[in-house]
Amino acid sequence: MPRTHPDRHPSVPLLYLTGMLLLFACTETGDPPANGTREAHGDPAREEILQQISRIRHIRPKAPVQSIVQARALLPRADSLATPAAVQELHRILAVALHDLGRTDSARMHAEKSLALARESGEASTIAEALITAGIARYGAGSLDSAMLYFSEAERFIDTETDSLLLAMLYANRANVLSRRGDFLQSTKEYLSAIRLFEAVGRDAERAILYDNLASDNSRWGNHEQAIVYYRRAIDINRADSNLSQLAGNYANLGVSYKELGDLKQALAAYEQSLTLSRQLQNNTQIAQNLHNMGNIYRRRNELARAKNAYEESMRICENAGLRYGLLLNTIGLGGVSTLLGEPDRAVTLLRRALASARRMGLPEEEAEVCAALSDAYEAEGNWREALAMRKQHDTLRD
Repeated sequence: MPRTHPDRHPSVPLLYLTGMLLLFACTETGDPPANGTREAHGDPAREEILQQISRIRHIRPKAPVQSIVQARALLPRADSLATPAAVQELHRILAVALHDLGRTDSARMHAEKSLALARESGEASTIAEALITAGIARYGAGSLDSAMLYFSEAERFIDTETDSLLLAMLYANRANVLSRRGDFLQSTKEYLSAIRLFEAVGRDAERAILYDNLASDNSRWGNHEQAIVYYRRAIDINRADSNLSQLAGNYANLGVSYKELGDLKQALAAYEQSLTLSRQLQNNTQIAQNLHNMGNIYRRRNELARAKNAYEESMRICENAGLRYGLLLNTIGLGGVSTLLGEPDRAVTLLRRALASARRMGLPEEEAEVCAALSDAYEAEGNWREALAMRKQHDTLRD
C-alpha cells in the first residue's frame, strides 16, 4: 500500500513506479529489432536468436525477471555470432526490465550500451528507440533534465509520417516527466497527443494507461470531476479488453476521486468493484488496500460494524503478506473505530501498538495521527492526563 496516499492505488502494476505514473517502455510487440532482419537473412543461427529476442520482448511486461534471465543468457551467443543489432536490442530489453524492477544503476548501464550500438547502426528508428529507453532509465534515477535531453534528441530521429507508434511512446514518456515537474498544462497536451496517436495505430491498452495518468494528474490538482471523466474512459477500454488488473486499479482510483468530492456512495461502489476484481486476481495488496479504503468510507458513514470488519480483514491480509505500512494504517483505523464503538481499552491497546510502529518506521505524519486518536481513546476512558499528553504530542508533531 503506497505511503504517499493511503487511498490511492497505482494506475497500473506493470512497471516499476517512481511516483504514481507508468513510464512506457518502447514498443514490445514481439517484432525483431529494426535493423536485425538483414543481419539474420539466410543464417539459421542468427534467425533463431532474433526469434528468441521476439519472445523475450513479448514476456517482458508481465515477467521482467524471467526476461532478464533469458536476455542475459542470450547475450554471449549473440555477441559471438557478431550480431550487433541483436546485442543492441538485448541491452535495451535489459534496461527496460531492470527499470521495471527499480534497479536504476543497472538499467542506466544497459541503456547506454544499447544507445552506443544503436548509434553505430545508423538506423534512425533504432537510435530513437534507444534514446527513449535511455531517457526512461534517467527518469528512473531521478534525473529529469537528463531524461528530457534524451527525449528531445529522440524526436529528431523519428519520422512523424511513418513512426506514429514511436512518436506516441515519446510523447507519453515526455508527458510523465512534465507531470513530475508539475507542468500540468504541458503534460496534459502531450498525453492527449499520445492518446490520439495510440488510437490511430490501434493501441487501446496504452490509451487506457494514459487516460488513467491524466485522471491522476487532474485528481492531484483538485480537478476531481475531470479526473472521473478520464478514469471512466480508462475503465471503458480496459473492460472491453478484459484487462482486469488495470481495471481494478482504475476503479480504486475512481473511488478516491468520488471520495474527495464527498460522494461516498459512488466512492464505495467503485471500491467494491475494485475489491471484486482484486479477489479474482488474488492480489492481496489490492484486496487489503480496497478493504482499508472501504473501512474509511464506512467510518465516515457511521457504519461502524462494517468499518470494523473491513479493517480487521485488511489487517489479517497485511500481517500475512508482510505489508507493514498497510498494517499500520488499519491498526489506526481499527483503533479509532473501537473508540467510537465504546471499546476504549481495546482502542488504547491497538493505538499504542500503532504508535510504536509509526515511530519505528520513522513516519511523523502517521505518528501525529495516532497521537490524536490515542487522545480520543484516553478521553473516552476518563484518563485526562494521558489524553492531554497525547494531544500535546500531536500538536508538536504538526508544528
